[in-house]
Amino acid sequence: MGKENSKLKPKELSDLVNLTEFNKKEISDLYMNFRQGCPTGQLTKDEFRKVYSLFFPHGDASEFSERVFDSWDSNRDGTIDFREFLIAINMTHKAPFEDKLRWAFGMYDTDGNNYITKDEMLEVLRVS
Repeated sequence: MGKENSKLKPKELSDLVNLTEFNKKEISDLYMNFRQGCPTGQLTKDEFRKVYSLFFPHGDASEFSERVFDSWDSNRDGTIDFREFLIAINMTHKAPFEDKLRWAFGMYDTDGNNYITKDEMLEVLRVS
């Protein structure tokens, strides 16, 4: 990891503080951990699936991890960068309840029509 990758630029750090509930130190610490685990700065779907599966040692969470990955990959480029990662972690850990609920709803509303059908609910339950 080169020196240019070891810290966020001050503008990036300020933007992330404004976008999330994390403070500068928390963001810097999370960035260092992210870069240690992901030296390229881009987390692929396969890498995400491997890490996510560690949280579900007694089952196969690969399909559900794809849904989570897709919800975190906000620019739809097939990778999760630190900004997307931090915003997702903020959503799942620090965001207000209503924001968490909107995110969770989006996980179930797979076709994005603002309704959760019985088939969508069954599909999410099948893969989780």
